[in-house]
Amino acid sequence: TGYWAKVESKYLDLALDWVSDIFLNSKLEKKEIKREKGVIIEEINMY
Repeated sequence: TGYWAKVESKYLDLALDWVSDIFLNSKLEKKEIKREKGVIIEEINMY
């Protein structure tokens, strides 16, 4: 999974805060993370 934000340079600090918040303050429950891991493993195995 990748995250990116396309913003004007004047909003770079805000965009970095937003993207880092996704990583540092995730609200996903452990069961959701476990389910997503399974999906990712299935996708990797397709190659």
